[in-house]
Amino acid sequence: MRKIFSLFAALTLSVGLWAANSVITFTSTGKLRAIPDVQDLEWLLEICEEDLDCDDLNDWKNQHPEFQDLTLESFLQLRPIAFNPNAFLDANDQVLTFTIDYDESTHAGTITVNGELVKIAYQAFEGCTGLTSITLPEGVTSIDWNAFYECTGLTSITLPESVTSITDQAFSGCTALTSITIPEGVTSIRGSVFMGCTGLTSITLPEGVTSIGVYAFFRCTALTSITLPESVTSIDTYGFYKCPLSSVTIPANVTYLGTSAFGENSSLTDVYVAWTTTLPTLQDNDIFSGSSIGTATLHVPAGSKALYQDADVWKNFGSIYDVQATKDDAIAAVNAEIAESDNDNVKAIATSAVTAINAATTEAEIYALKDLAIANIASAKAAYTAGDAAGYQRAQDELPTEGTSGPAITITKGDKTVIFYNTDKVEYSIVDAD
Repeated sequence: MRKIFSLFAALTLSVGLWAANSVITFTSTGKLRAIPDVQDLEWLLEICEEDLDCDDLNDWKNQHPEFQDLTLESFLQLRPIAFNPNAFLDANDQVLTFTIDYDESTHAGTITVNGELVKIAYQAFEGCTGLTSITLPEGVTSIDWNAFYECTGLTSITLPESVTSITDQAFSGCTALTSITIPEGVTSIRGSVFMGCTGLTSITLPEGVTSIGVYAFFRCTALTSITLPESVTSIDTYGFYKCPLSSVTIPANVTYLGTSAFGENSSLTDVYVAWTTTLPTLQDNDIFSGSSIGTATLHVPAGSKALYQDADVWKNFGSIYDVQATKDDAIAAVNAEIAESDNDNVKAIATSAVTAINAATTEAEIYALKDLAIANIASAKAAYTAGDAAGYQRAQDELPTEGTSGPAITITKGDKTVIFYNTDKVEYSIVDAD
């Protein structure tokens, strides 16, 4: 019995240890190598290369006998696939050991971390230019300073939903990175975190992010659009500096904008804001410094145009557009197409269009609804003129209800045939009768 119990205990312990391991998958140009003090070693080799009595380098080699033959030339060959052996930490910031498996034919590998990986440490993969993609396992909660700084070959990184903290410069200089999705638990985009990511075209920020830090997206020169969640309350200095955003929607909860937050952007054409009574605090008047706001349109809430016309920075936009005024103009244009003598069906098109326009939230939607209504009114009038009133009404009565389908109904009068199409809106076509 004692032997059986001991065996059971050993198996339980073994399974428990195995279950605690964390596995990172990656692709790279070669098998990754863990080299101690890798960030400082190049400098050390450069200054000591010609000095046979360089104590600092000799001390380092004595501490790491496996690198006794390391030279500046051999180090530079290893540098693209070298990373920090202290890269992986547990919940108590204790360094975890690991093993690496790598398939030369597929350039794919795994790092099996012996323990529960919680943090990717400071400078973990800094300068690891041969790393091309990486997927971090569930359980990782924190990515520390400079963790992937200047990993210029990194095109893809997958972050687990367990991540809640990404600190400064974590991905700065990752010039090949094109897109990234930030996990829902992250509440702050820290300073310089994506600075100089010149290939970044898409980023998904979760609802819950409250701040965009200093230099967060500085010089992300391929980032042409971004959706800021409504939870954002501050966009700090140089947050989107030199990002060629054509359109920016600033959430209503933003209360602070730092200098050059949207600076040096000649592509900017439209800015959408939602403040109706109190404007956000501005660090200075250079929020859009060097950007094309003189030719851009500021879109403001209904009835608030005067607030922005009298305010520093906002008054400098080429035009300030009140969406309610756009609705009023569109409704007037639709109603102008209706005459007192028009039949009820034609008038119903206008009534329906006015309701839809009032419910619209964007200018593009308003204009589209207006143009559609005017086109439908014109078609309805033409159909009514070509067909007799009784036949027109019969066709309307026989049309299927909304959402159903059936054969088109035709009415012939003289040398013209009116075809009533069975759609959820009224459409007509007039052709020569056979």
